[in-house]
Amino acid sequence: MISDNIDACSREYPGFHFHHDKVMIVDGRILETGSFNYTPTAEKANSENILFFRHIPRVIKLYQEHFKMRREYGVLNQKGDLA
Repeated sequence: MISDNIDACSREYPGFHFHHDKVMIVDGRILETGSFNYTPTAEKANSENILFFRHIPRVIKLYQEHFKMRREYGVLNQKGDLA
């Protein structure tokens, strides 16, 4: 799904055994990352972590560059999940 600058596509990355990023950038000003899954179990039962970076353009830019590189390198997952 790509809408309003939201990319929730599932991609596979040749050359990586496993690729697992959880990053959310809101309005180019707030970055959220960590192990937290947006599920009731994660909220109530798991040991999760989450980091927020607000108004730190240098850090946000690094994450945006990483995401752009992975998105360009990745191959759209045709298995049907999230696509």
